[in-house]
Amino acid sequence: MSLRLTHLKVEQLRRFRQPFELAQLQPGLNLFTAPNEAGKSTLVRAIRAAFFERYRSKSVDDLRPWGDSGATPSVEIGFELDGQAGLLSKSFLGNKARCDLRIGGQTWTGADAEEYLAQMLGFAYAGKGASKSEHWGIPGLLWVEQGSGQELKEAADHAYGHLHQALESHLRDSHASALTATGGDAVLAAVNEQRDQLLTSTGRPRGPYAEAIARVDALRERCQELEDKVLTYQQQVDDLSRLRTEQQRDEADRPWDRLQAQLTQAREALQAAEQADQQLSDARRLLVNFQNQKDLLVQQRNNFAQLERDGVQRQNDAESARTRLQDAQAQLAQAQQQAQQAQGALTVAQTQLRIAEQASQRQQLRRQHELQQQSLDQIQATLLQAKAAEGRLQALRQQVQGASLSAADMQRLRQLEAKAHQADLRMQDLATRIQFQLMPGQAITVCAQGQAQTVAGEGELLLPGATTLTLPGLGELTILPGGEDLSELSLQLHSAQAALRSALQALNVPDLVAAEQRAVQQAQHAQHLQLAEQALVLIAPLGLSALEAQLEQMQAELQRSAQALLRLQGVANGGNVSSEQEPGASTDGPTDEPEEVPSLALAESAYKSAEFAQAQASEALGAAQSLRATASAQAEGAERECSIIQQQLGSADRARQKEDIQAQLESVQSQQEAQRLRVEQLDAQLAQVRPDILAQDVERFERSLAQSRQRQHDRATQITVLEQGLALQGAQGSEEALALSRGELVRAQRRQAELQLRANALELLRSQLEAKRQAALDRLQAPLQQHLQRYLSLLFPGASVAVSDTLVPTELTRRNPSGGQEVGAFEALSFGAREQLSLVSRFAYADLLREAGRPTLIILDDALVHSDAARLALMKRVVFDASQRHQILLFSCHPESWRDMGEAPRELDG
Repeated sequence: MSLRLTHLKVEQLRRFRQPFELAQLQPGLNLFTAPNEAGKSTLVRAIRAAFFERYRSKSVDDLRPWGDSGATPSVEIGFELDGQAGLLSKSFLGNKARCDLRIGGQTWTGADAEEYLAQMLGFAYAGKGASKSEHWGIPGLLWVEQGSGQELKEAADHAYGHLHQALESHLRDSHASALTATGGDAVLAAVNEQRDQLLTSTGRPRGPYAEAIARVDALRERCQELEDKVLTYQQQVDDLSRLRTEQQRDEADRPWDRLQAQLTQAREALQAAEQADQQLSDARRLLVNFQNQKDLLVQQRNNFAQLERDGVQRQNDAESARTRLQDAQAQLAQAQQQAQQAQGALTVAQTQLRIAEQASQRQQLRRQHELQQQSLDQIQATLLQAKAAEGRLQALRQQVQGASLSAADMQRLRQLEAKAHQADLRMQDLATRIQFQLMPGQAITVCAQGQAQTVAGEGELLLPGATTLTLPGLGELTILPGGEDLSELSLQLHSAQAALRSALQALNVPDLVAAEQRAVQQAQHAQHLQLAEQALVLIAPLGLSALEAQLEQMQAELQRSAQALLRLQGVANGGNVSSEQEPGASTDGPTDEPEEVPSLALAESAYKSAEFAQAQASEALGAAQSLRATASAQAEGAERECSIIQQQLGSADRARQKEDIQAQLESVQSQQEAQRLRVEQLDAQLAQVRPDILAQDVERFERSLAQSRQRQHDRATQITVLEQGLALQGAQGSEEALALSRGELVRAQRRQAELQLRANALELLRSQLEAKRQAALDRLQAPLQQHLQRYLSLLFPGASVAVSDTLVPTELTRRNPSGGQEVGAFEALSFGAREQLSLVSRFAYADLLREAGRPTLIILDDALVHSDAARLALMKRVVFDASQRHQILLFSCHPESWRDMGEAPRELDG
C-alpha cells in the first residue's frame, strides 16, 4: 500500500488566517524553507491535527489564530492511496466542526472517517482529551517534530507492534515467529516465573527450595546433637565404673598417711638446717668486723709513715718557694723600668699627634670655607633666577584672571545656542512658506506679528503666524498657518534667543565663536601659567622665602668657618686672634705654619705604636706584680706547713702510739684467723645438708598431701554427679529420638532432591528458550539490520549498529581515528550524532514498513540543525537515498544548507 500527499491547505489556523495551500507535492523529496515564525511548524501541526485529533476535540484551542476566539481552524489534505485519489477535510471547534474522507468512489464522515484513517496509517485516538505520543504509532515514529530528532526510544516503543508485524511478514518459520511474538514472551515469562520461585537471579536457592535445604541442615544438626548425647551417655557410664574402682582402692591404701609422715620428717630436717645457717651468718658478720678493725689499724700505721715523708716534702717546697720569690722580685724591677720608658714615648707621640691634627683641621677648614663661598655664590644666583620667574608668574596670573571664562559658562552657552538653533529649525520646518514672483514694478505689503514689510520681484516668505498680505488694487489676504501652535513656537524661539543674548552680554562676548576663541586663549594662558609654575618649582622647590633663609644660613656658616680658621691659625702661631679682626676677612693668602709638621697618618701610626708598647709594658708590669704576690704567698704557706709538720714529728707520744697500733694489729689478725676457720666449718656442714633442697621437699610433700585429699573429695563428687546425670538421661530416651530424627532427615533429603531437580530443569529450559528466542530475534531483525546497514554505510562506512528486543539502537561499532574498532552506547553519543542515528533508524523503519505493505510518509521539521558541515553532507546522501522510496516533507530555516539536494527549495512566503 503506497501513500503520498498531493497538496495541503489550511485556513484560520494560527498565523494562517487566510487560506494557504502547498500544492503539487512530489512523490520524493519536498523541501520547504522559510525564516523563523514563518509557519513551518504550524503546517506540521496542521498535518498532525488532521490525522491525530478528533474533529470534536475541545483540546485544540492552540490551532486558533491569536486573539480570534471565534475562528474555525480547517485542514484539507489531498493524497493518493494505491493510485486512487483521496481527500481529507477536517474542521475543528465551533458549530462547523466536521470530518470528511473520500478515497476513489468511497466516502466516510465523522468518527467513521477518523477510524478508517487510524486503521490505514497505524495509529490510535485518545479516549479523552488531546492526542499524545503513545497514540501516534507509525506516524509518531516517522513524523519528526522540531527539536526531537534525537529522541527515538519512546516513539519506537509506541510503534513496536506495527514494526513487529512487519518483521514477522518476512519470517517463514512459524515457531520462530511464535518465540519472538507476544505468546513466546508469555511462555518465557512463565518459565522465568516458575524458575524464580526456586532460584535467585544469580542461581542461589530461594523459596521452597531454600526452605527444603534449611530443613535438611536443621535435621542433620538435630541428629548430630542426639548422636553426641548418646555417645556422651555411654562414656559417662564407663567413667562412673572407673571412678568407683579408684575410690575403693584409695580408701583401702590411705596414701595420705604416708605423705603426712614424710612431710613431718622434712620439716624437722629443714628446721635444723635453718639454725645452722643462722650460726654461719653470725660467724661471717664477726669475720667482717675483724677485717674492718685490721684495715683501720693498718691505715693508722701508714699515716705515721706518710707524715715523715710529708715533712721532707714540705722542706723542699719551702726552699723552692723562696727561690721563686727572688726571681719574681727581679722581674718586677725590670717591668717597672720598661713601663716608665713606654709612658715617656707615649707622651711624645701624643704631642706630635695633636700638632698633626691641628694642621689637618686648618686644611679642612680652608677647603670648607672655599666650598661654602661657592655655595653662597650659587644660592645668590638661584635667588635672582627665582625672583625673575616669580615676576613672570605674577604677570601670567593677571592675564588669566582678566580672561576668566569657566567650563560651566561655555557649556551653558553651547546649550543655549543649541536650544535657539533647534527652535529656529522647528520654526522653519513647521512655518508656512510662500514663494512669490511679482510682475516688474509690482509690490505687496506683508504684515506679521505687528511688523510690516514690502516685497517685490521674486523670493520666498516664511510665515511663523497669522500674516496679512496687502494686494494693491485687490485688497488683503490673511493666511493662518496650520499644524502646531506656531505662535507658541515663535515665543520659544524668541525666549531662547533672548537667553542666549543675555548670557553673551554677561560674559562680555559678542557670540559663541568669540567665546570659544576666548576659551582657547584662556587655556593657552593657563598652560603658560602651569609651565611658569613648574619652572619656579624647579628653581626654588621650597619657595623664595626658603631660598632667602638658606642664603642667610650659608652666610652665617661662612662667617663661623672664617672665625674658626683664624682661631686655629692663632693657636698654631702660639698667640690669640685679635678681636678687632673682621670675621669675614679672606683667608686665602699664605699663613704661618710650623716649619716641621709631621703628617697626620705618620703621627697617628706613631701614637698607636707607642700606645701599644705602653699597654704591653703595663700588662707586663701587672703580670710581674701578680707573680711576685703569688710567689710571696706560696713562700709564706710553705714555711708555715713545714713548721707544723716539724712540730708533729718532734712530739714525745708519737713512738708510744706506733707501738700500741702494732700490738692491736697483731691481736686482731689472730682473732680474724680463728673466726675464718669457724666460717669454713659451718659452710661445709650446710653444703652437705642443702637447706634449699629440704625446703623443696617440704613444699613437695605439702602439695602432694593436699592433692591426695582433694582428689579423694573430687572423685566422690564426680561419682555423685554422674549417678544423677545418668539417671536423668536414661529417662529422656535419646536413642529413640535419634531414630525418629534420622527418619525425618531421609524424607527431607528426598524433598530437597526433588526441588533441586526441578530447579535445574527450569534453569536448563530457560537457557534453551532464551537461546532459541535470541536466534529467532536475530532472524526476525535481519531485514531491519539490512535496511539499517544500507543507510549506516553512507554515514559511517564500515560501522554496524546493534538493536534491542524493542528494535531500538543500543550500541554503535565503528572505526576510530587510529584504525581500530570502538564500541559506544547510543545514549553516550553526542546530541548531533544521536539525531543522525535516529533519522537513519527511522528511514530503515520506513523501508521495513513499505515492504510489509504499510503506508509511509516522512516529515522532518528543522532536522539536522546540530550537524556539522561534513556530517550534514553525509546525511544529505542518506536523505536523498530515502527519498527514492518514500515521500519526505522537509521543513528548514536554512535554505543555504539544502541547495544541493537536486530539488529546488520552495519558499513559504512565495
